[in-house]
Amino acid sequence: MGKYLQYKCVVFDIDNTLYDEKEYFEATFRKISNIISKKANNKNAGEICSKILAEFRAHGSQYPKFFLHIAKLFNLNENFHETFYNIHKTVKANIILYPDAQMILDWSRKKELKLGLITNGAIAVQKNKIKLLKLKDLVNYICISREL
Repeated sequence: MGKYLQYKCVVFDIDNTLYDEKEYFEATFRKISNIISKKANNKNAGEICSKILAEFRAHGSQYPKFFLHIAKLFNLNENFHETFYNIHKTVKANIILYPDAQMILDWSRKKELKLGLITNGAIAVQKNKIKLLKLKDLVNYICISREL
């Protein structure tokens, strides 16, 4: 047994560790763009999505009122931020594990190491990502810190 096998458990974060979080946000923004396009007399959804992505790059994922900011940016009723956040919580994003993350998870399971996830994101959003990535089938323990 090598030195690395002295460990019995490996714990991972989810976002940008096991998969590219940008893919999840982009899926959210595409759906939001379609809604805004319909409200804005069929303005090009692709252009809207590009503008949302630019705002996202400028403000980052930690901006707590990002969806409200987007509603205001496109002159929508402020209540749309709730719609946008609900989309973010439930979007069926086509996200996949990084190939090397899949490889290390498979290797760790083969070596009978216990695997855990810890994340501090919004509960509903993180649960959706866990479901989409099928992580419940791959790890022994999941901790969403906001549930504690």
